Amino acid sequence: MQKAPSHKTQANSSIYTVSIDPGKIRQNDIRCIIHICEHMDTLISKRDQLTASSSKCKRHKAVQLGHAVACMYCHVYCLQSEVHRKAIMFFTHEFDAIIIPLFEVSDMVGCI
Repeated sequence: MQKAPSHKTQANSSIYTVSIDPGKIRQNDIRCIIHICEHMDTLISKRDQLTASSSKCKRHKAVQLGHAVACMYCHVYCLQSEVHRKAIMFFTHEFDAIIIPLFEVSDMVGCI
């Protein structure tokens, strides 16, 4: 993980602070998660098509795809947790104070 720019405080020059943008962590880790989610989306689409079929064989294949989707979802969850834990470890080891801005979603959505 790249080191974010740090700032020394005026009161004590030995305290390092950092301000974090929650949307920017590591692109390679996020890209891997996005790739798995795209593949999972195609499997869900196939599963839904096979579930609607009257053939017993196709419905069984839909159940198998459902299990595969569940495993992929678990894998994505584990990767996401790993990215979060790595980011937390990096920031807590490198900086004394961490500033996380408020993430106001309601301010991002305009009134229609």
